[in-house]
Amino acid sequence: MGSIVNPTRQNVPFSTQTDVTGSRALNTVYQNTTTHPMLLELIIALNNADSAYVYVGAANPPLDIVARCYDNADIPYFPVSVVVPPGYYYRVVNAASIVAWWELTS
Repeated sequence: MGSIVNPTRQNVPFSTQTDVTGSRALNTVYQNTTTHPMLLELIIALNNADSAYVYVGAANPPLDIVARCYDNADIPYFPVSVVVPPGYYYRVVNAASIVAWWELTS
């Protein structure tokens, strides 16, 4: 898949965009180990009657729901953007799959 954001043209504070789709798994906790906020850009796929959640928090596992997607027969994929503060944990649960997962950092 192609790039979803060009940080230079969009004038956003993220200089590095990494496609981590192949190295990320659902229901797994990850941590922003940088000293700057991280922007997660996800495309989530759902099955019938699914709801997917993105959790972010200072504790492991993260407990704060910061994004929720509901199944809609007309929309099979959901774009989600989430900011993860430095040192915080994050995870995606209950999705059928992650179509794309980018992490943008400073």
